[in-house]
Amino acid sequence: MNISDKDVVALQFSGGKDSLACLFLMQPHWDNLTVYWVNTGAALPETVDLMEQVRALVPRFVEIRSDQPSDLVANGWPVDILPIRNSSLMKGLSEKPTLKLQSFLDCCIRNIMRPLHDRMIADGVTMIIRGQRNQETDKSSLRSGDIMDGFKFLFPIENWTGEQVRAYLADKPIKLPASYEDADTSLDCWNCTAWLEDHIGKQRYLKRVHPEAYTLVREMLTLIEVEIESKRPYLREAIAV
Repeated sequence: MNISDKDVVALQFSGGKDSLACLFLMQPHWDNLTVYWVNTGAALPETVDLMEQVRALVPRFVEIRSDQPSDLVANGWPVDILPIRNSSLMKGLSEKPTLKLQSFLDCCIRNIMRPLHDRMIADGVTMIIRGQRNQETDKSSLRSGDIMDGFKFLFPIENWTGEQVRAYLADKPIKLPASYEDADTSLDCWNCTAWLEDHIGKQRYLKRVHPEAYTLVREMLTLIEVEIESKRPYLREAIAV
């Protein structure tokens, strides 16, 4: 897909390896696009530092702010497995005190996806560029050239492998965050307790570099495990009937 002078172009940037590869791949178009990053209020110092490097490099950089820590207080910790009695759906329906939990998708929508989407509309964006790759497990059904909600989508590296991305970035002026020594994904929120398949590496990194953050997340994961496991006997009993 070509980028025309009439397009209002947004490069949605997470700070991960794929969005970083997109950034440099689109360098010939930097004058015609804006880089957008959602600062959730739970970014690691390393992520903030990377964003400052990008901000200094590109002509236009927009930081969108959300407040994930306040959202956790209001709606609970994000999880991959949500016991409904722990969700905000049960407010007013039960007096039993429980650990407040929420779907990781709800958390991501409120703190990343919706603020980003709303800003795209406000800025009159017509084309969105993302570092989505077809090789990924978690990806949208959109492909380059698709149009949804009035936005044209461009995924410049959708057919690349992870190895190709790393090789491409090897000689670029901005290096991958140190977290990539342990985790193969961006860390939008250091205190996330979901996306566990990806975030096992995050825990290794926090343990090595940010031990206090590691301890807090580990304690929360332990409490979450207790809540989930407390439902397991009823499931087994229902199956055994």
